[in-house]
Amino acid sequence: MNFEVAAGETLLETALRSGVPFAHACGGRAKCSTCRVWVLDGVEGCPNRNRDESLMAERLRLADEVRLACQLRPEGELRVRRLVLDETDLVITSQLLSSPETRSGESKQVAVFFSDVADFTKLSEQLSPYDVMYLLNRYFAQVGDIIERNGGFIDNFIGDGLMAIFGIDDQRDAPLRAVNAAIQTVATVDHRLI
Repeated sequence: MNFEVAAGETLLETALRSGVPFAHACGGRAKCSTCRVWVLDGVEGCPNRNRDESLMAERLRLADEVRLACQLRPEGELRVRRLVLDETDLVITSQLLSSPETRSGESKQVAVFFSDVADFTKLSEQLSPYDVMYLLNRYFAQVGDIIERNGGFIDNFIGDGLMAIFGIDDQRDAPLRAVNAAIQTVATVDHRLI
């Protein structure tokens, strides 16, 4: 498909304006690499990478011919290949563009809280299966309450451990909330759990 790039417009902006499906999970901020293109012809018509694109290119070790469409402002004629290669990729791309509920994600500053039972394997070998499950259920219930009271969200249970995230709702004090939950968890385990 051929299209004209307006002055100052990125390749991604032009493609989207022209109705070309294009993956771009971070919204054009060079925080991901989903909009990568391979410049097949005309690499000399590409300006040098800007700071944001350079950082991503260094991190991913991208060749000179691989550029981020969200940062590339062509200065000449180009022929590029998107990294949307098949029907599966097209479905993913259309989901990224359709609504906030189907986006592939967004970038947020969060605090991640991990917790597990110390020496759980040794402890579980000494207890009956019923007692092990009782202990874990009690632990998860009490720690879950602490996390929720501190504004956290339990993301995952992994064996005797759990992972929670603080700051999903953009709380600026997310790290403090996570530390407070950790202190309360230790106090609860020390005094009431076992």
